[in-house]
Amino acid sequence: MVGLFGTKGIRGSVRDEFTVDAAIQLGKAIGKYFNGTLAMVTDGRSVSDMIKCSVSAGLTATGCDVLDMGIMPLSVMQMYVGDKDDLAGGISIISFDGSDDMVSVKCIFSDGIELSEGGRLKIEANYNDSIRMKSASEIGHIDVVEKMAYRPYLESIMRNTDIQLIKRANLSVVMDCANSPSSLELPDILRRLGVKVVTLNSDLSVDRPGRSDWKSQDDIIDLMELTRINGADLGIATDINGDRVKFVTDEGVYMEVDQVIAIISKYIQSAHPGSAIVYTVDSSDRLENIIKEQGGVPEQSQSGTLRVISKMKETSAPFGANGSGGYIFANHQYCRDPGMAIVKMLCAIAKNGPLSVQMSELPRYTVERRDIDCPEGMKDAVMDMISELHAMYAVKCADGVHFKMDDGTVFIRPSGTDHKIRLMAESSDIDTAKELADTFSDDIGRYINT
Repeated sequence: MVGLFGTKGIRGSVRDEFTVDAAIQLGKAIGKYFNGTLAMVTDGRSVSDMIKCSVSAGLTATGCDVLDMGIMPLSVMQMYVGDKDDLAGGISIISFDGSDDMVSVKCIFSDGIELSEGGRLKIEANYNDSIRMKSASEIGHIDVVEKMAYRPYLESIMRNTDIQLIKRANLSVVMDCANSPSSLELPDILRRLGVKVVTLNSDLSVDRPGRSDWKSQDDIIDLMELTRINGADLGIATDINGDRVKFVTDEGVYMEVDQVIAIISKYIQSAHPGSAIVYTVDSSDRLENIIKEQGGVPEQSQSGTLRVISKMKETSAPFGANGSGGYIFANHQYCRDPGMAIVKMLCAIAKNGPLSVQMSELPRYTVERRDIDCPEGMKDAVMDMISELHAMYAVKCADGVHFKMDDGTVFIRPSGTDHKIRLMAESSDIDTAKELADTFSDDIGRYINT
């Protein structure tokens, strides 16, 4: 398994690179690094449970105890791990991409936050070493303790929410949980807040995720239509892992991440006037002015959850977000948490009115995104080429390159997860945004294919 970690954990096919034997070795590598008791959660699918058993075997072989917490969203486990002094960390194992053989593994440190690059590199080094099994008396144990983590998570949500504001608004939502562990907790939380909930793709007995392509709006067409038809105040789509969320307005319109940040930021400013709001460099340029007009302080960070968290702590920001739909709330926990993001969005609706109205008050702009296939070994050359080709517009940053034109902007960066180049073009004119995206993506495509 070359390049063990991507930015979203360890991914692979159980028929190819992520076999049972590889999972056992991974368990040993993780066990050698943590050297303590680890919580473990899955999405309950057969392929995930198979890998869970293999990873657990590797962990116990190195002397680590395993706390099998059953089916649970990643964000719920993160809070539990962060609150427990006797846990060295946590592991989440899920299937993904709508496939029956693709699995993702994420490791969480004892503070509930995902591993740093240093930790990932140490596990990768361990994976490539020969790790001896402990003696029989030193082998770790596996304890099954399902449902232990939900209560403290629920209490934190309620403690940090204006419950009466939501209850008085008499809101309704349509929620697509992708047949993920979020199907268990999130609808229950909303119903406790007096919200009427209609669910789809919320069947954990189905041995495949309910959706496949998180990056595409096509992934939630049914949600968009049902939200509009049902007259719901909000449409909600969680990802398979349970740490990201998408939103749809009362008119069934998909909300860009930048628009979500703007809406939640407005509500946050009413409770924390003048506070910092953290967002990543691949967000809309217009966010800076929007946050300033709300009375907040815009703060940019590099891409990646850990960098957002670091900037939030540095600036004492109550709210931060990254471009993939991960929203972080400091008074709840320092990790991407869809549960709190949903609740804050409901508070924003209850306080400031329907999303369709709030969206109409935001500056009008169009964002076009492209994912361009690119061999891993060509990424640096592609970035150098596109920077030189459009040098008069280029402004380099830590994550990639911004191109600032009079009629719009383009941001390009190499993906840390896939063999792709990520491109975002933005303009107040829809045709200009598409033209900019087409021009830059065509330049990159021609270079890769020559």
